[in-house]
Amino acid sequence: MNKRKHSFDGLSIHGHKLKVYFKGDGLLSSSFVIERSDNSSWLLVFFVPCFLAVVVALHKDLLSLTTTNCLVWAAVLFTAVGLKLCYFNVLRETVLIVKDLGIQFTRSGPFGLQTSHFIEQHRIVDVLINEVITMHQVVFYLTLLITDGPGDSTWGKNQQLLPLFTSSTPRLETIKPVYHGMQQILGTTKNW
Repeated sequence: MNKRKHSFDGLSIHGHKLKVYFKGDGLLSSSFVIERSDNSSWLLVFFVPCFLAVVVALHKDLLSLTTTNCLVWAAVLFTAVGLKLCYFNVLRETVLIVKDLGIQFTRSGPFGLQTSHFIEQHRIVDVLINEVITMHQVVFYLTLLITDGPGDSTWGKNQQLLPLFTSSTPRLETIKPVYHGMQQILGTTKNW
């Protein structure tokens, strides 16, 4: 079996740099990884002024509290927000496709937190690029069209869309090679 590795740089819709990796043979199985660089320096720039603003606001508005109490409550708030932003920040999203078995989607965070979701092959109807219009921009998502029940994937069953790479939000130019690779393995190649 001829294993191939390929990577290129891409951008998210917010301008963040992304690294896209392809691993596998492209016919029976492949892994598609979109990795966002861990730029944690913005946390220091953001949280220090926020921490000071909370301390000043608590100290001026709540004169009945002592300075020590204000600092403790500000530190608790600062820690809670910091943990939420750091711990639940997704840095890597991986889609593993195995022909005739299914697709596994994994999200990884900075402290080793991983969540995985597996969809059986018989539930997958198609892979498509979905255009989503927000108030300020048009966003493209790589999306799986899946059915609820077992058996063949016909249009009469309940279907739902499952967007992939929602945390990294890659641009259309970055999504297209992943889309074509997934279509090739699933056997539903289309011109896009």
